Amino acid sequence: MTARSYIVANNAARAVTRDEATAALGTGGFVWVHFDDCDTETEEWLSGPGKLVDLIVSALVATETRPRMDAIDGGALVNLRGPDADIATNPDMLSSIRMWVAKGCVFTVTRRDLAALDAVEELIRDGKVLDPGDFVAMLASEITAELDPDVAELGDTLDDCEEMVGGRHALAVRQTIAKTRSRAIGYRRFMAPQRTALEKLAGFDVDWLEPDDRLHLGEAADRAARMVEELEAIRAAARTADRPARRTHRYARTGDFGGGPGFPAADVSHRLARHECVGHSLRA
Repeated sequence: MTARSYIVANNAARAVTRDEATAALGTGGFVWVHFDDCDTETEEWLSGPGKLVDLIVSALVATETRPRMDAIDGGALVNLRGPDADIATNPDMLSSIRMWVAKGCVFTVTRRDLAALDAVEELIRDGKVLDPGDFVAMLASEITAELDPDVAELGDTLDDCEEMVGGRHALAVRQTIAKTRSRAIGYRRFMAPQRTALEKLAGFDVDWLEPDDRLHLGEAADRAARMVEELEAIRAAARTADRPARRTHRYARTGDFGGGPGFPAADVSHRLARHECVGHSLRA
């Protein structure tokens, strides 16, 4: 286990050891402690110096998580998903971050590096994150900002496939459509509950969330809602786009378009045109 810790006091942040962070808990400043592994040492710190109950500790080190927000005694147990920091080897990976957010402190745990966390750490060093509300609001904003272009790219990829559906590379088009649909389903699986978690957090009645924090969280929830709608549209359009691509691939292999007796090959282009996806933009 490794950790990175910060203390923010008097509008200034400084990186500290975990022992220094432990000593600063409850002294009036803001303390962030991050663990990049869910091992025994992490669990022992959370239940020991972190003074968290077993229910919260178990949630923070759980093997599998989905986005959620649970209010517990004035604090919030929050799980979110965002793009993996190692996008070169994991372009489709949405990594999880588990957080305990309460007055004066944030404890975070990840199993894989989360891209948005590095951005938030830089904001802390720049003096732009001063309390737990700032932290969770900025993290939610960074995650949604990073996901937006990924979702838009899925729509663009599908648009390209629709234009190529009657071409010579039917098999490659089908494979791309299938991958796009799979990614859309995977993203939607996490973005739908993430929207709910952010909405709940924005409405959480605690004094460590300022009005501007709630505004940022609400905006992140709205963006998540729009992404969920777009992902659903992409999923449905990919299913429709695959039908003419599948028929084109079959015709290229066998000369049979699969239309039954009396279906001439000359009708292929006409049939394809009738079955193409709707032409309106998925991002309208």
